[in-house]
Amino acid sequence: MAEEKEPLDNSRLGKSKRKLVRLQNELNDQFQKLFDHQKLTNGQPMNDKRNGRSWFNQQEQIENKIQSLREEIKQQEKQVEKLERQEELKEMGYNKYGGLDMTIENIPRLKEEIERFEKGESTFSAATIRKYQRKLETLEQLKERSEKGKENLLPEVQAIIDSGRMTQWKKNPTIYFLKGYRKVALELNENGGFEESKKYQATSEEEKAAVRELLEESAPTESLKEKDGDHFYRVEFNENDPEKGLKSYGGEIVTLELIDQLKTLDNQYAAEAGYYKFYFEEVKNGEVVDQIRMDLGDGVNSNQPIYLELAKLCEQVPEKEQKQTVKNEPVSKEQVESKETKTRQKGYQKRTAEEIKQEVKSLSQQALDAVKKHTHSPEDVKELLNFMSRFPERSFRNQLLIEEQFPGATACLGRATLKKEGIYIKKGEQGNKIFVRKTVKGFYEKGRGFVRETEATPEDKKRIESDQKTLLHD
Repeated sequence: MAEEKEPLDNSRLGKSKRKLVRLQNELNDQFQKLFDHQKLTNGQPMNDKRNGRSWFNQQEQIENKIQSLREEIKQQEKQVEKLERQEELKEMGYNKYGGLDMTIENIPRLKEEIERFEKGESTFSAATIRKYQRKLETLEQLKERSEKGKENLLPEVQAIIDSGRMTQWKKNPTIYFLKGYRKVALELNENGGFEESKKYQATSEEEKAAVRELLEESAPTESLKEKDGDHFYRVEFNENDPEKGLKSYGGEIVTLELIDQLKTLDNQYAAEAGYYKFYFEEVKNGEVVDQIRMDLGDGVNSNQPIYLELAKLCEQVPEKEQKQTVKNEPVSKEQVESKETKTRQKGYQKRTAEEIKQEVKSLSQQALDAVKKHTHSPEDVKELLNFMSRFPERSFRNQLLIEEQFPGATACLGRATLKKEGIYIKKGEQGNKIFVRKTVKGFYEKGRGFVRETEATPEDKKRIESDQKTLLHD
């Protein structure tokens, strides 16, 4: 019985080691060639022979090749040594720069280092640990999405994975790269199906055809398609707080069990200050037809009309469930009417001027706090300056806000610019909040100061039209 061959190691280290072996074999061949060339002389000097010049030229070529191979082998040995060291660091949870590796597999190592910092045993700075804490939250959410995708994995998707036509990315297990193509991938969603990756999209016609073929092959059976075409609510996005036990429910279909969980949390957070925003989508025949916002923490009685609306589309909803009232909180008629109005509205609530003012004040304070965090040591200051150097076109205040919200950011672009670059934003994804200069049209008048165009009286507008007043941009 023939022995099974070990799979080829296609890692950078594996390829580097194979190249080193090949170079060493080539060197041995050149030494043998030099030895055979020397034998042609029979021990006689060649400087006075007829073909002496040709012999010396060949000798020189072989010696130069040997010297070149020796230098190349020396460089390759350094490369192998470097990659072996990186491999050792990776096994210990570090990246090649000496920081912790930001992968799902390294979550236990991140938690361990954070615990060591709390005990005063970590060698990392406080600013670095804060970054690790924020990144850890993101990785745990990514892990949760990956596990949900595996639990609901469609048989068609499993067959494609088993066929070996795709390679799962260890750093982000929801990403599957197509073999034979450069940076073209499909993404595993929480429902266990494949969808086109927004980040690693196909560009050429050949790549698009390959992606289209795999998506068609991974499509669910008719019975599953009919299920997808049902009428239901799902969570589009919610503010989460892992420290208080509130996870991300994004993408989950609303069930009676989920509503019960939210009610429990609603009453729990009602006793505390603040609330958490939840956004729900009403999906009918595969299309979003309505959206609802709920503030978790207002209390069950206050949110009861929304809970009843969500429960209407759940399977086998008892009539009592839709009519019952909750007695653990007092509720006013105004509260119910307010929530009923919010339930009927299409889209999200428009913020008031006061809410915007409070948010601007909050962002300004956030930027000020960010400065204070990076003044504890010279290393923290250096770290902040290095980050700020990536965004020379942004104001100091905006640089601080970007660093506070996304420490590893390398670019900060608007929706339109991202679209031009072929990068698309998924529903539920949040952007960084920064300050943007707003241009306001108006004019100056003695005694009134700057008057906005929107605040101009009918007389002002007539004078503007007759060129008696000039509109300015402030």
